[in-house]
Amino acid sequence: MSRPHRRVFLARWAAAGLAVFLGGCANLGIGLVNTLVPSEGYRRETAIAYGPHPRQALDVYVPTAGEAGARPVVLFFYGGSWQFGDRGQYKFLGEALASRGVVTVIADYRLYPEVKFPAFMEDSARALRWVEAHAATYGGSTKSIYIMGHSAGANMAALVALDPRYRGSTSLKGLIGLAGPYTFQPLEIDSVKAVYEGTNIADARPVAFVSKTSPLPRAFLAHGRGDDTVHLFHTERMAQALRAQGGDVRLVFYDSIGHVMLMGAFARPFRGKAPVIDDVMQFIAETEQQPAVAAP
Repeated sequence: MSRPHRRVFLARWAAAGLAVFLGGCANLGIGLVNTLVPSEGYRRETAIAYGPHPRQALDVYVPTAGEAGARPVVLFFYGGSWQFGDRGQYKFLGEALASRGVVTVIADYRLYPEVKFPAFMEDSARALRWVEAHAATYGGSTKSIYIMGHSAGANMAALVALDPRYRGSTSLKGLIGLAGPYTFQPLEIDSVKAVYEGTNIADARPVAFVSKTSPLPRAFLAHGRGDDTVHLFHTERMAQALRAQGGDVRLVFYDSIGHVMLMGAFARPFRGKAPVIDDVMQFIAETEQQPAVAAP
C-alpha cells in the first residue's frame, strides 16, 4: 500500500474507532484512535504512583522541545460518570499538548462502586500535590499549573480550582473545563445518584464555590452545541457565575459537535471537526503572559 493510501486507510480506521467509541465501546474506539498517535515531540513516562492505591497512578507526557523549567503544566482528569475510565485511553491528548510544549499529566482516580464522593476528589487533590512537587523534574514550572477536565473530569477540575480543601495552597494559573456538569443535581440523575448518596450535594457543585474563591483562576470553558449528554447551560451558568465575581473567562461554543467529539477533536484525525486544541493552546499562551495568581 502506498503511503498516501495508507494515511487515508488509517484515518478511516480511526474514524471507525471513534464511531465505536460513540456507540459505547470506549476501550476499543479510543484504542483505534491512539494507534495514530505519533511518538515524536515528547516522551511518555507511565504508571507513576501518586498514592498507595492502584488507581492512584498517572502518566506524564514530557515535551522534547521548549525551555525546560519554563514549560506550562496541565493536570487532566477524564470523564466517565465517576464509574469508568483509564488514563491510557488519553494518549492522544497527552501527545496533542506535549508536542506543543506543555508538560501533560493524566491521572487515574478511584471509581464507584469502590468509592463514593468525595473520595475521588481527595485523589484529585493528591494528584495536584504530586504535580506541584514534581513538575520541575519534568521541565515544568510550578508557577504555570493548569487543571483541565472533560465531563465528570471537568467537574472535578473545577472543584479543585475553586474549593480550597482540594486546591490547598497551590497557585493554579488556569482552569480548562470541557463540557462539565458544574451546576448539576446528582441525586436527580439515575446514572450517578449512587455515587453521591449520603453526601453533602452542595460540596459537589463547583458553581457553589465561585463566590468563596479569591482570587479566581483564569478560565477556559468550552462546550459542543450538539452535546446531549451534559447540557449547554452548565457551562453558560458557570461562566456567568465566574464573571459576576470578576473572573476572567474565555467561553467557547463549537457548532456541529457533541460531547465525545469535544474531546475527540484533540486527536489528529479529527482536529478539523473543531479547533479545540488551537483554542486551548491560545488560552494557555495568553494566560502565560499574565502575572501568576497568588496562592490563597
